Amino acid sequence: MNLMMYHCMLIVTDGDIHDMTQTTDLIIELSKYPVSIIIIGVGEDSFDKMKQLDSDDRVLRGSKGQSALRDIVQFVKFADFTAKGMSALAEEVLKELPDQIVGYMLANGIKPAKVDFHSAEALMMQANIGAHLVSRL
Repeated sequence: MNLMMYHCMLIVTDGDIHDMTQTTDLIIELSKYPVSIIIIGVGEDSFDKMKQLDSDDRVLRGSKGQSALRDIVQFVKFADFTAKGMSALAEEVLKELPDQIVGYMLANGIKPAKVDFHSAEALMMQANIGAHLVSRL
């Protein structure tokens, strides 16, 4: 796994977990790596086990006593946001992601790369050209 690349897994589920021990152990193992997991629960299930995986208020512990190095799971129940709209759902789904990314980077001593001014200028020019082309469609 490229440690300079961060991965985000999106899981959409209509039910709770049936293999909680294995899932918990896997999440604890993944907490070492540049990974976040977003789980969206759809339907009327209680999703109690999903809420346990989203360990905002405690450290996630595995079957052998191992602890997650960091919280990498965000669980959101879709039904809680149907009246609030898609933008509220999107905000909640992505709420923890910046802290998870920064937490991983800090824990592993990864600092932002210096941006070459000329490279940044070239990117801005490309973005402006791309925006111009899209506006013509």
